[in-house]
Amino acid sequence: MVLGTVFIGSRLLRELESVRRVQALVLEQEELSTRFHRDGASLVAEWHAAVLRLGAADQPPPSAREEVDVLHSRAQTFFASPPVHLVTGLGEGLADVRSQISLYQERSTEWLAQPREERLARLSLLQDTQATLLREIHALADAGTQQVNRMVLNLQESLAAVRLLLFASVIGLIAALAGLFWLVTRAWLRPLLAQVAAADAQTAAQRELASLGVLAAGLAHEIRNPMGALKNRAYALGLLVDATQNPKAAQQIHSMNGEIDRVERIVRDFLDYASPQAPRLETLTAREWIESFIADHRSEVESRGITLKMDLPDHWQDVSLRVDAGQLRQVLLNLLRNAIEAASPASQDSVISISGEASGTWIELRLSDNGPGVPPEMREQIFTPFATTKHGGTGLGLPISRSIARRHGGDVFLETPSPTGVGASFLLRLPLGPPPSALPGES
Repeated sequence: MVLGTVFIGSRLLRELESVRRVQALVLEQEELSTRFHRDGASLVAEWHAAVLRLGAADQPPPSAREEVDVLHSRAQTFFASPPVHLVTGLGEGLADVRSQISLYQERSTEWLAQPREERLARLSLLQDTQATLLREIHALADAGTQQVNRMVLNLQESLAAVRLLLFASVIGLIAALAGLFWLVTRAWLRPLLAQVAAADAQTAAQRELASLGVLAAGLAHEIRNPMGALKNRAYALGLLVDATQNPKAAQQIHSMNGEIDRVERIVRDFLDYASPQAPRLETLTAREWIESFIADHRSEVESRGITLKMDLPDHWQDVSLRVDAGQLRQVLLNLLRNAIEAASPASQDSVISISGEASGTWIELRLSDNGPGVPPEMREQIFTPFATTKHGGTGLGLPISRSIARRHGGDVFLETPSPTGVGASFLLRLPLGPPPSALPGES
């Protein structure tokens, strides 16, 4: 009986370990598949946009042709080296995508070879080919999801087998295993089963979010492509209209271009939020970084009749940060432009203040204005995507800013109430980096 207990116990341990390994493999493959399909669709859309820009130019520079060739080569290379599990399970779908890439290259080359005035008339065939290529990529994503679903099903069956084995051991060896069963169940098995169940729920949620993300990204690309065509046609129409002879038509075309630019900005902001980039960290001093940003944008603030005040501690010239300078400039720019728009109509004494302090392992930069402030009903959702109080705003500036700050180990907060008692105040918190004396290569 003791030997039976030892045998069943060891078998149970092996089965549970196998379930855990398969679960880790499923999560890893799902993440690789989602990233592969998302990046592939983005690359194809970027390639198509480069082809449209080249076709719209009167005298395109050599760099425009080189950009198209480079993106074509990247697309071929990208889909020639997918994750291993896609090659073994979805080879036919990958072959279809590669075939569509070759067809799109052939048709884009033919389209660019046409005289400029005939390209607009033949643009629909190129758009259809690109749309077919994106559908093949999305079909490949769906097939990858089905493959992961099968693996999840196998994982659940394995878990069911483990539970059945446990039940059989309890029935057959109840007397000898009472103490051992209590120990395993209470001290180890129940937490493990709870973790497996939580992981199953997390896997299902991640799979649903990944599918929605791929769908949303594809939708955004599908919107951006016809908007590019509309922009090209509006540009061509503008060339045909003499503003001095027909000013109303010229004004309508100008308004059309403005609305197209707004839609493109919304799509760009959405893709930045849906497909965040990992920071490329570099070490820089806090004061130099902030003063450089203010110098670049002071004229923009003061041209609106706004006074810009900056109060940074002197010792910040010795405070270093490990950040992606480009991404953090985008955070500051989003906060500054929000303050400009809030402060501009407030009064003739509009002021934007930038101050900071460092304590412990954090640096905190505060950006305040004396505008009307954030309405109470918006304070809880100000960092929610698409929540905005501005006419024509996308509602993505603050969510993107918070996402960037959190990828740096920090955060962005709305201070309630504002320390000045009026307007709005946002706080950017970032972790401190190594001191300048610790930089590589310095003595």
